[in-house]
Amino acid sequence: MSGREIKLQVPTYSKEEVATVNEILASTMVVMGQKTREFQHAWSNWQNANYSTMVNSGSSANLLIANLLLSKRGQYCLNKGDEVLIPAVTWSTTLFPFVQLGLKPVLVDVSPTSFNISIESCQKALTSKTRAVFAVHLLGNPANMDELVKFCNEHNLVLLEDCCEATGAMWDNKRVGNFGEASAFSFMFAHHMSTIEGGMICCRDKQDDIVLKASRAHGWIREMDEESQKEIKAQHDFDDYRFMFWDMGFNVRPTEISAVFGLEQLKRIEDFIKIRINNFLRYYEKFSKLDSEIQVQELEDTNKAFRSNFSFGIVLKRAGIRKKFIQHLKENGIDSRLLVAGNLARHPFYNHYCAPPTVSLQNADKIHENGLYLPNHQAMTPDDVDYIYSVVRNFFYE
Repeated sequence: MSGREIKLQVPTYSKEEVATVNEILASTMVVMGQKTREFQHAWSNWQNANYSTMVNSGSSANLLIANLLLSKRGQYCLNKGDEVLIPAVTWSTTLFPFVQLGLKPVLVDVSPTSFNISIESCQKALTSKTRAVFAVHLLGNPANMDELVKFCNEHNLVLLEDCCEATGAMWDNKRVGNFGEASAFSFMFAHHMSTIEGGMICCRDKQDDIVLKASRAHGWIREMDEESQKEIKAQHDFDDYRFMFWDMGFNVRPTEISAVFGLEQLKRIEDFIKIRINNFLRYYEKFSKLDSEIQVQELEDTNKAFRSNFSFGIVLKRAGIRKKFIQHLKENGIDSRLLVAGNLARHPFYNHYCAPPTVSLQNADKIHENGLYLPNHQAMTPDDVDYIYSVVRNFFYE
């Protein structure tokens, strides 16, 4: 065993976050309130989003986005059984909410080089019941938004974005999360910035925003903008509007503790992203020497795509060696994990809740069998990357 240890994730908070949390605890104003609204506003400004809604996780953000498609108060009004195209390589809770709410997720394949959603596979999976596409910017590598926007416009589909691993990534100088009707972000412990657990939904349309604000907290109207509240109150005679339930809802609220964490972390997000990018570039330069053994995740377009790396994703070109490779890393103090969730269609839950895939998922299968990712976070140094490279090189050549 090596005496060195490089983890996949480490704490990124400092004494500033601790101090603000102590202030919130002392104030006793700990449930969702003013600090949450301040963080939503600050996030909208940084993200260049029209509207933002903070929730308790990125998974909850995906849940509310799925619910937005079905809401009778919204503008989409999809029906149970309508189809949503989702890349096979993503996290489980990108897919689960659509099953849970009665929509039909249809898995499509990914690019063998970028690991992102394949437009060619989307074309093959398209049916008369396809209503939406949920694109994932995998490991902070932006999907090809030119192709996706064009595809959705041509087929009258709602475009949604899962940006949970992609805070700060851009396509053609525009932040991801601003192309679709709604987008999800995660602030979980391991992500670009952390509220310990937490997430955000961004959207472009005011009606979408008021539906999201209602569905976040029981279906009530309290967190909507004043104008929307006034319009709704004028339509309903109710003694106490604080407890009037306007739409179907959940309880996925954040706490003020998470919100003040977010406000402090947002002050340092640009530095965090820069460190991750520099780490990735060093990884990329080193691992190019191993291209006969390893496929590194590539950009969709080197001119338009700006990567905000979450972790260093690779696919081993030799089949059947991954278990031994992971053990070698572990013995040398290096954390690793399978590449996101691999092919979701290969997991035990899938056949119990989802229809069989209608298109080939051959690239997703290769990632499922041979893919993994290596650490990249803002506490890592160039020397850490060099050490990881040396350990990997030794596996293949010594």
